[in-house]
Amino acid sequence: MPGYRSREETLQYRRSVKNDPPSSVCFFCNPDPSRLKPVSQGQFFQVVKSDFPYSLWDGMKVADHLMLLPRAHTDTIKGLSPEAAVEYTTTLGEYESRGYSNFTRAPGSIAKSVDHHHTHLVKTVGARKKLLMHSSKPYIRVSL
Repeated sequence: MPGYRSREETLQYRRSVKNDPPSSVCFFCNPDPSRLKPVSQGQFFQVVKSDFPYSLWDGMKVADHLMLLPRAHTDTIKGLSPEAAVEYTTTLGEYESRGYSNFTRAPGSIAKSVDHHHTHLVKTVGARKKLLMHSSKPYIRVSL
């Protein structure tokens, strides 16, 4: 499944960066230009295409998956300056008015694979799937 990292992959990533300064190993702070595709840029944030886009969200097909990234490394929303917080909420509002849902995982979440704060902006299309089954080992997903 695109965008899925196993618990072990997440733990391995966290162990590998545990003793390094976050900005030296964070691929949002030091992006590979061939992978990080900017959509829009502000003073404190940029919106980029997700490198691991979701195919389903809330039981519906995903039409577009973007991420809102702070330019400065922070692992929490609380770590934003007041000015950056205003830009963050303004940008979320702009994308929300275009039909995007937003989602952010808490800093301690085991499902969060990157410590750099980021907010997913997900636009869905079509009707909600009537049946959705998922098994992660081996990965199998059936949707109707």
